[in-house]
Amino acid sequence: MRLAILILGTALCVQCSTSTAITPATDGSEQVYHSTGGLPEFPGGITALTHFLADSIQYPREAAARGIEGKVTIRVLVDKDGSVTQVEVDESVDPALDAEALRVCRLLPRFKPGMDNGHPISVWLTIPIHFIMPPAPQHKHN
Repeated sequence: MRLAILILGTALCVQCSTSTAITPATDGSEQVYHSTGGLPEFPGGITALTHFLADSIQYPREAAARGIEGKVTIRVLVDKDGSVTQVEVDESVDPALDAEALRVCRLLPRFKPGMDNGHPISVWLTIPIHFIMPPAPQHKHN
């Protein structure tokens, strides 16, 4: 079963975090920014990201059978070279929906990296993915 998509109506809604907090990495290796004015950019922009996710996501059968819907929020770390190096669930709905959102976010291609003062930086992005069951087919009676 495919995931239904409405760009702004929201069977699938994608947005990136926009706060301005800057925090050091917890392992002390380098600074990782939660977001800055120079956020990473998906090739082709937000519309292309939305289409990539919609084309890639398969509504999990077990979630569909149980009528499970909801918003899974995924955090992805876009490294200084633009690659997605870490993917984690920030807000969970159901293990099946979480697993599908993680699977697809791990497939994301290289972004244009985030920038700070002209230098590439690692940035955490938040991607909310709304899983909404497609409506049941209507049978016409003549």
